[in-house]
Amino acid sequence: MELYLPRSKRDLKDLSKALESARFAAKLTGKTVLYHWADAIYCFFRYGCSPLQYYEGSFFKLRSFDRDEAYTRKRIQKVRARYNDRKYEYLLGCKSEFNKLFADFIKRDWIDCKTASAAEIENFIKKTGRCLMKPTDGSKGKGIKEINIEDAKDASFFCAGNDYILEEFIQQHPKMCFNNKSVNTLRMMTVMDSSGEAHLIKVAFRCGIGDAVVDNFCAGGVLYPVDIQYGRINGPGVTNSLGQQVFVHPGTDTYMIGQEIPFWEQAVEMVTETSKRIPPVRFVGWDIAITSDGPVLIEGNQYPGVIFEPLSMKHGIYKEMMSYK
Repeated sequence: MELYLPRSKRDLKDLSKALESARFAAKLTGKTVLYHWADAIYCFFRYGCSPLQYYEGSFFKLRSFDRDEAYTRKRIQKVRARYNDRKYEYLLGCKSEFNKLFADFIKRDWIDCKTASAAEIENFIKKTGRCLMKPTDGSKGKGIKEINIEDAKDASFFCAGNDYILEEFIQQHPKMCFNNKSVNTLRMMTVMDSSGEAHLIKVAFRCGIGDAVVDNFCAGGVLYPVDIQYGRINGPGVTNSLGQQVFVHPGTDTYMIGQEIPFWEQAVEMVTETSKRIPPVRFVGWDIAITSDGPVLIEGNQYPGVIFEPLSMKHGIYKEMMSYK
C-alpha cells in the first residue's frame, strides 16, 4: 500500500482543513465529525485525496474499491509525470503563448496587453464592444473581468504593459445558455498515447450561475456529466454546495439530464486535433465553448480539477488514465 506524505506547505495547509471538511460531511451523512475527520486524514495519506476533494468532490461517499482507483490531487501528479514533459507545460499555462499556438482553434480576436500600447488596447475594446480581461497566468477563473466599451479608456491605461490579455467575448450557442452571464463550457480531458492517438477520458459541462462572469466550480458553477458517446448530459450536476445534486439548473426551470450538446462530434474532433499540437504534453483538460458556428477553444489545463471524479457512476478514471503507453 502506497502512502502519500505531506511534502509542501500546501499539503500542510490542506490537512489543516480536514476538520472543516469533516463538519460539512457530517451534516450530510449523520455520522460524527470525529469519524469524518479521521476518514479525511486517512484518505489524504492512503489515497492522496485533499480535504477539499473529500467533501466538495464527495469522496466521503465513495466505497473503498472506488477510492482505490479514484482520481485525486496527489495521483494527478503521477499522471502528469507519466505523460507530460514539464518544460512544455508553460504553453498551456501562459494564455498569450497558448493563443498564439492554437490560433486556428481560438477563432476570436485577442490582444496581449504586455506588448500593446494603451491606444491599441483602447481601440481593441472599442472595436469588440465587449471583451474579457484575463491574467496571463491565471487559473480557476480568478482575476477575469468583463470590460465594456464604456470602460475603454480607464481599462487601456490599467492593462497596458501588464500581464493581461483581452479577448473578444464569445457569443455562445442558444442551447448553451441557461439564464446566466458566463460563457458555459465543456471540460474535455484527454490522454494521448505514444502512437499519437488521443483518448477522451471524461467530459463535464460547466454552467455558471447568475451574474458570475466565469463558469468555474469554485465560483459557484454547476458541473454536469456528459456521455462521451452521445454528447448528452447523463446525470445530475454537482456544486460546491456540499453534496447537493442539481437536476434543474439554478435560475431556470430547465431539467438538465438529456440535454444535448450542439456540435458534439465537432467538439470531439477539435480536442483530438489540439491534443496533437504539443506532443510532449499528452495529458490535458481542454475547455471548449460552443457557438452557433461550432466549437471554439478557450484554454488547455495541465492540472484538470479533481472535482470531476464524482460526476456520474463512472469512477476509477485514474486507472484508465495510467493505462496508456
